[in-house]
Amino acid sequence: MAQRERAERRSLLRELGLTLNHELGNALVSLTTFRQAGAGKNIPPPLLEAARGDVAKLEALNGNIGLMQALHEAKPTLIDMRELAQTVSTSPRLTRGGGTGARALSLAKELVEFSLRSLIATVLENRSA
Repeated sequence: MAQRERAERRSLLRELGLTLNHELGNALVSLTTFRQAGAGKNIPPPLLEAARGDVAKLEALNGNIGLMQALHEAKPTLIDMRELAQTVSTSPRLTRGGGTGARALSLAKELVEFSLRSLIATVLENRSA
């Protein structure tokens, strides 16, 4: 069981590495083009907007990585999972339904459960006693 969980976490870390590589690569495309334009040249407005958007993506990615590196320092507190789901559901990238009652996120339940289990296991393993 423990060996399987370690393998799942390694797989998750591999996927994380691939995702980071992809996100950084995408953001660097417009920034590299911007750099190659050279000093004193007019930058087309669409390229300038793309570079601004990519800088914002890199800033968000940096913030997420900053949170990840401090997982072992997180202090456990009681949380309301419904409130957490509602907070997460405000992301413009998620669709949700359910009207005025419960918030139903359109997600792959198994992947969310796996992610939560992996994060919790990692925090517990690395938390100082």
